[in-house]
This record gives sequence, C-alpha cells and structure tokens, in this order.
Amino acid sequence: MKKIFKNLLIFILFFIVGISSVSAEAMFTGTSSKNLFSLKGSDGQTLLTYNWYSNSTSSIHKICANEGRCKTVTESYWSFYSVHTDDGKDYILYCLNMDKDWANAEMNQYGSIDNILDYTSLPKAEKDRRIALLKQLLLFGDNEDPYNSTNIYDLIANDPHCQIRLIAMQSLVWEIIEGGRTSFDTIEPDWNGPYSIYKEVVYPNGGSTPNRVGTIYYYYKKYINDAKLGEQKNPATAFNKNYVLGYDQANNRYKKDISGLGDYLSCESTDNDVKVNVNESRGIATVTTSKNISSETPVKITCKYYKGTGIASSGESFIYFRFKNADLVPNYYQDMVYGNGYKVFEASFNVSTENTDFAIKKVDADGKELSKVKFRLDHVTNTSYRNIEIQANTDIYYSLRYSGEYTVSEIASTVPKGYERLPDFKIKIDGISHKLTKCDGQRTNNSGDIVSCLNNQVGVEYSGNTLVLRVINTPKNFKIMKVDSKGNSIKGAEFELLDSKNNPVKFKIASGNIYTYDTAGTVTVLSNASLPSYPISLLPEGEYSIVEKSVPYPYSIPTNDADRITKIKIDSKRNLLVFDSKQNKYVASTDATVRITNYTTKFTIHKVGNGSPLEGVQFELYNGDKTAKLKANMTSSGVYNYVDDQSTVENYVYITNSNGDITINNIPAGVYWIKEVATIPPYVLPTGNAVYTQIEVEVDSKGVSINGSYNNNTIEISNTPNSFNFYKKDTDGNALTTGKYKLQKYDKEQDKYVDLKLVEVKNDGTYNANTVLYKVDEKNGKIQFTLTKGMATFIDMESSSTYRIIETVAPEGYTKASTKDTATVYIDEYGNASGLLVLIDQKIVKEDDSAYAELIINIQTGKQRIMYAAIIVLVIGIIAGLIIYNKRK
Repeated sequence: MKKIFKNLLIFILFFIVGISSVSAEAMFTGTSSKNLFSLKGSDGQTLLTYNWYSNSTSSIHKICANEGRCKTVTESYWSFYSVHTDDGKDYILYCLNMDKDWANAEMNQYGSIDNILDYTSLPKAEKDRRIALLKQLLLFGDNEDPYNSTNIYDLIANDPHCQIRLIAMQSLVWEIIEGGRTSFDTIEPDWNGPYSIYKEVVYPNGGSTPNRVGTIYYYYKKYINDAKLGEQKNPATAFNKNYVLGYDQANNRYKKDISGLGDYLSCESTDNDVKVNVNESRGIATVTTSKNISSETPVKITCKYYKGTGIASSGESFIYFRFKNADLVPNYYQDMVYGNGYKVFEASFNVSTENTDFAIKKVDADGKELSKVKFRLDHVTNTSYRNIEIQANTDIYYSLRYSGEYTVSEIASTVPKGYERLPDFKIKIDGISHKLTKCDGQRTNNSGDIVSCLNNQVGVEYSGNTLVLRVINTPKNFKIMKVDSKGNSIKGAEFELLDSKNNPVKFKIASGNIYTYDTAGTVTVLSNASLPSYPISLLPEGEYSIVEKSVPYPYSIPTNDADRITKIKIDSKRNLLVFDSKQNKYVASTDATVRITNYTTKFTIHKVGNGSPLEGVQFELYNGDKTAKLKANMTSSGVYNYVDDQSTVENYVYITNSNGDITINNIPAGVYWIKEVATIPPYVLPTGNAVYTQIEVEVDSKGVSINGSYNNNTIEISNTPNSFNFYKKDTDGNALTTGKYKLQKYDKEQDKYVDLKLVEVKNDGTYNANTVLYKVDEKNGKIQFTLTKGMATFIDMESSSTYRIIETVAPEGYTKASTKDTATVYIDEYGNASGLLVLIDQKIVKEDDSAYAELIINIQTGKQRIMYAAIIVLVIGIIAGLIIYNKRK
C-alpha cells in the first residue's frame, strides 16, 4: 500500500450512451487554451468539450460529449484520472468500472493487476483470461509516460489526438473487463456488456472511413492490431540448436556465422571468452573464440528482443489503483490501472568448437588387436598441429581440434615383429560432421560415407563425434601380380603355389583378400576374377614354385609347362627372393612383388601387288594339319578376333582392307596356315606350295613370336612374281627414311647369307609410287642401299631363294636392329614371295634424360628382364647392378 497525495488530478469524460452525432470527419478546430477547448461539428453543434478548473485542493478536468448533457451525472459516464504520486510522477489511468464513481480520497497502489477482478464472482480461468488480454493491450497499445502536473495539462490541451487515443483505449479496456472482447483476432468485439461501446461510440466515429487518421475507430483498430502482433515474432530459425564452430586458420580462432535470428538481435554469451557480434541488417550472429569448447559442456548464447511501448525498457510495468473508501462502499468507488513497458523475448542456442574424438585400432588379418603400436598424425597445412602421437588399441581417444587434411604414419619402431609397416596415407577430417571427406584409396557406402581407405586395408567407423580407423596390419608378405606386356594389371588369373616337395600350399582367405598360409586351410588355388594381385602372408621360410594355371581371355599362357613356373624363396627374415636363371641364384625383390607377364597374340597378313596394298583379297585360315578351317569375328574392316568356341562364329573368310591387311587377334599358340582363295584383277592366285603360307605363333618367357620374330608380326604376301617389299619403322609404326641396309641371299653350299649388289631402278609407273625400286646387279650395283620413302621394292628376284635385309647404319636417333630381328622373305619355285619384311628400330635415350627401369620377373622361367619406360640412361655397369638390387614396383 502506498499513500497518495490527497490532491487528485481528475480527468472525467462523460459519454452518453446514445451518441450518434459525433462525426468521424470532424477535426479539432476552434479556440484552445488551458481554460477551454471546444470541438464543433459541421453544423456548428458542440460535440466535444474539454474544461478544467483548479483550486487549492484539487483540479478537475472534464471532457464531455454533447455539452448539454455532460453535466448530468446520473447518466452513464466514462472517466480518466491522473494521479500524482509520492515519487513526483503523474500517471494517466484507465477506469475499470463503467458504472462506478470516483472519490477525492487516498488510494491504495499495487504493483500488479493480477487481482483487479477479485471483487467479481468470475471463475478463475475467465478472470485470468481477461487480465492477460488487458496486459497485452496495455503493453502493446497506447499509454502516456508519467508527466508532472504542468505537462499533463499541456498534453491534453495541445494534443487533441491524445484525447481521441485515450477514448479508443478506454473503450477497449471496458470491453475486456466486461467480457465483450475475447481476443484481438477481430476488430468488432463479441459484446456481452450493458451496451455495445463499439456500436455506440467507436464505429460511428470513423468506421465508415477506417483508414482516416485521427478518428476513434482508427486508433481503436490500430491498438487491436498492435496487441495482436505484439505477441507474434518474426521467424527465428537459429535457436534451440547446437552449433559447431569451425577453425579459422587465417585468424587462428574458431568461428561460425549463424543466421536466422529474426527479431532477436541482442545476443550475449555466458562465457566471456566467447564473443558474439550481431550484424542487425543481415540478421547474422558471428560467434568467435580462441578456446576449445567441448560438445559435452557447450557455451550458451542467449539472444533477446524487446517489444512494446513506454519507458520500462527492462521489462513490464503495471500499476493498480483503488480508493481506500472502496473497501467501505465496494459497489460505488472506481478502480483504475496503468501499464506500459517492453516485453522481453528470449531465445538461445549452444555452441562448441570442432572436436573429433579420434582413435586407431590395429589388428591382424584375423581381427586380433596388436599391442604397443603407435601412429603419428601431422596436419598438412597447420604447422602447429603436428607430431600428434596416437597409441593404438586403447580406450583413450585423442581430441582433434582442427578439421583438414592429415598424414597418418605408423611409427616404424613400434611395428610388431614379422609385420609390414603400413604405408603413409592421407585423410581429410570434417570436424563438424566428425567424418572423413577424403582419404587415399577410399571406398564409400550407398550413403556416400567413406567406410575404408587404402583399398579396404583401413576401415573407418563413426559414432557421434567419434572417428575410429581400424587398420589391418598384414604380416610380411609378397604379392603375385598379373600384368600385360605394357605393365597394366590383369584381373582373374589363377595360380598355384607348390612347396619344395611339389605339394600344394594351403591357405585361408583373411580380411582384405589376403591369402594366409595355414596347414588347415582349404584353399590351394589363388583365384579371384576381381583381383589383379594376390597378397600372400605368413609363408614359412623355404623354397616354392609359383605355377600359372590359367589366364583370362584374350591372354595366352606359354605352351611349355616349364615356362609357366617361377621359383621363389622366403628367407629367415621373411624377405622374398626370386630365382634368376641367368645368374643361377635367388635375387632379392625389394618391393616383395612378383609380376607375371601375359601377352595377347596378334599377326597381320599384308597383301601387295607391284608394291601396292591390295584391297579385297580373300583368305582362309587352317589349323596345323590343314584339316579344319578356323573362324573369327570381324570387328572392323580387315580386323578379326579369334574365339575358342568355334560353334558361335559363322565367318571363315578373311578379306584385306584398304591397307591390304588382315589382322587376326587372340589366336592360341600353335601352327596355322593361311590360304589365298580369291584375288583382284589383274592378279592371279598363287599355285603350287605357295597356296598356303605358314604362320607359327609361340608364347614363351620373352613374349609372343610370329614365325620366330618377337619384333615383327606382319607377313607380307606378294602377288607380283619374284618381287617383295621392305619396310623400316619405329616402335610407334612411323616410317623411317634414313639409315643404310644391305640385301643378303642364303647360299646353301656355303650355308650362310652372302651380300648382294643392288642398283636403283626407275619406276615406270607400274609399281607403288611411294617406294624405291631395286634389283640385283653384281657388276654395277652397290652392297648398301638407303630408304628415302621408308619402303623399298625388290624386283626380278630368283625363285626358290631365301633373302634377308640387314641394317648396317641405323637412322639418326635410333638403335641398330640386330641380325636376329632382321626382315626375312622366301620366294618359292613359282616366284611367290612371303615373309616378315618390317624392320623396327628403338629410339636412343640421351644420357642426360631422366629415366627409370622396371625389373619384371617372368613367371615362366624366373628370368629377369628390363621393361623400359619412356627413356633410360645407357650406363651399362650401373644398370647391371640396379637390375638385381633396385627393382622398382
């Protein structure tokens, strides 16, 4: 209770029930002073008057509608009161009771309006509903700040709109208290009181022009909408969430921009080390910190916004005044309220910093954990976050504070005895999702999550903010890798491993498709159509033989059984050695890989006439004893693929293309015969023994040979009697036009080849224009000849003779072809010529060029050979050592 000055400043406004003459269009005009303010309508009738007088004890303020009746106190009236309190403030109050009077007496003041309807018999729920509506109206509608006495007079006298606003607010207060308004969802109330204030007072004063400013209806509608919208908030999607701050390496701090604040634009952190900066125009809160914040103990960010009117910016302010005399005569004396302020809305979210709990599990091929293994993590870009040591197989998780790329290294000194050190590999961690976004040799599931690295050797497991790498630590082992002639891997080959007693070695297949030695194993053949290599582990010390069992189509394995075997040895330190037949001893394999080369077969028939290719010549292919025609599928003009299942093929006629060629791929090793069955005019078919041309295909440790040559697989057949062509090319098939050569003929009596002298012959237009013509002239000719067009045609050669061409000087930049790789041709008794007539040269490697050599151990013999990459340094002594000891994978 608080004592109020007895000198009450009283505003009394009488509204007669049946006011119909108040005009919405009337504006406040006329004279104005502190003594009198009059409002007249268009007809000159006084509609509203304001008057006040003061004496030594009180000041009376009166606002009347229809001046002739406003002094009739027996009519229903409305009253506004201004109360001057002990703290020197003047409060303009709204009356709660439509039919009660006021008294010039002391008042009780309450700091709440929760008991304003205690004098009624309303149910508590209804009373609470009305009080809640009233609070909403007072908070978001209209009120006047407390003034001193002088300012209140000026306010009423000098601001006619203030009077209209007070009338509109008072109308709404009475509607709520009397139960005439149940919400702010509609403008028109659901009135249940003595009479409808809305119909009698509000709507007639501006309802027909609702958007006109200054009428009672305008403000009445405005306060309803303000109260309705006051409790509504703009969408704020940022709250009730947990955010993870990412590491901002450039500024050495954690940071995150959080959008969706809505109206909540004043944000504070519960932790002084976590800063919040709000960009109000964008509705974004930028949260930064330099400390590490765990997701288990996040920092709370609380954001606020204030909505309402008045001066109570820190909250709500409601005052309830009641005359003391009202306790004696409760049905007569008036109750009054005041309210203003800002309602405070709060919302919050939590923040933590990126922090992935990281662990490594190290297991063997059977899933058994290996003890005392350690790893090191190095952040690739953040130099201050390196040399992080991780102990494998513990219950302790390392908290990684930063996202980004890491290098994972197994510490060599902790690798268990007899096991391989895991190669270094990279992983990329997203510290917000706590998942890998990238790793070497990654595999993903259907959801796109990385589930393994290093081709399944490292499993990846996720659980909340925990990331675990499960590393399969393989024992020292070796691999059998199947490759083609270019070093590309081949999937699906089958092998068998025999011990020193030629007994099959038994395996079980462990995790990661590792063939693990096991005397109780059931696997003896290494076979998997999807694998290009077979890792073999725990093989005991001893000597073994790798036997090639089969190879996928279209590759061929050697015909000779001995060529299918490679001998290896496992020493006491589990190192792999491969037997070298040249050195007749085992040689260490530094990368523990035996590469087994397989080849695809191919030969070409080149048909010419007068030195030019002949298109449309037809051939048939026969087996070794000429008892069966062999068929193949044509894949393009002149190109055919042999298939083992001859029943699936219809074609058995082979036709030369525009280059005069027939190429047959993938034919098994063996002896074959090609027979010309149709030619083109003016040429005729060969006769006698020349009807058939023999083709011998062999596969051995050196590769594929056609009629004994590993370099040349093209057999030329000439339809010009006693004539043949010679071609000089590089390994890419390009013609070489320089160098020097000589033609030799086999002398049966001397059992050797002898040189022939040649002269160049002028082309009469009969022969290919892109060739140089030569014939034998022992008197005038020269032993050496040159190629100016990459091709030479020899005419008038002897029948029943064998010739060959030797390279004496290689073209510049190329190595000279050896005698065993020379071009050879045979001319039968009828003058038909056929033979291998393409001589191929290798490019020379400059000494100052970079180079490397790859050592390939052929499974067929265990022999070493050098597979040259682009170029190689020709330092014979160094290479001899490197071949043995420095084989590169």
